[in-house]
Amino acid sequence: MAEKKNPYFFTIGFNQKKEDHVRVAQILNQLGKGEKADYIARAILAYEGESLQAGEVDPADLRQIIRQILKEEYSEKQKEETVSKETVVDVSEYVEKDPELAKSVLRNMAAFRR
Repeated sequence: MAEKKNPYFFTIGFNQKKEDHVRVAQILNQLGKGEKADYIARAILAYEGESLQAGEVDPADLRQIIRQILKEEYSEKQKEETVSKETVVDVSEYVEKDPELAKSVLRNMAAFRR
């Protein structure tokens, strides 16, 4: 295999017949310019078990945020209201600990609701 012209540039094509690929494409398409590379880099490093320089996500904090969101979503569905309303999730305590985590959770929850 010939050496790449630029080892830091990649073209990725996702398979629209695979559910995981479709979901990943949806997530990446919601990110702004320059955010995709950061998002992918963090995901790969986390998957490989390597830590990032700053903003490493504590799995316990992430689980707690997810549980809170799921609990609030579930309780909203249990109510028999005909008027739909937006669920407000307070992540302010996590913003101070890890603003990137809070930003990522909010962005992904917005994508999930669509």
